[in-house]
Amino acid sequence: MTQWSGYLGLILQGALVTIELTLMGSVLALIMAFLAGMGRLSRFFVLRALATAYIEFFRGTSIFVQLFWAYFVLPLAGISLTPLQAGVLALGLNVGAYAAEVVRGAIQSVGREQYEA
Repeated sequence: MTQWSGYLGLILQGALVTIELTLMGSVLALIMAFLAGMGRLSRFFVLRALATAYIEFFRGTSIFVQLFWAYFVLPLAGISLTPLQAGVLALGLNVGAYAAEVVRGAIQSVGREQYEA
C-alpha cells in the first residue's frame, strides 16, 4: 500500500480536474444543444443552415481531432487557451452537437394536437 500512497494526491487532483471539465463542458453542451436544436427547426434558412453545419461538422469529426484543434491550432490563430479551456470547448461543442439532434427529435415527436393544447 505504501507504494501507492505517493500517487493518491495526483489521482485526487486528476479526479477534481475531470469533474470540473465534465461540469463546465456539460453547461456549454446544454447551451449549444438547445440553440442548435432550435436552430434546426427554425423557419429561417440561414439559422437552419448554420445549425446544420455546426451539427454535421462536430458529429462528423473525431473528438480527438477537435481536441487537437482547440489546443494546438487555435493558438496559431491568436486564441490562447489553457488545457482545461481547450477541453471544455472541444467536449462541450462535440456533445452539444449530438444533443442538438436529441432536442430536435424530442420537439418533433410531440404531435401537433398536443403542441397546440
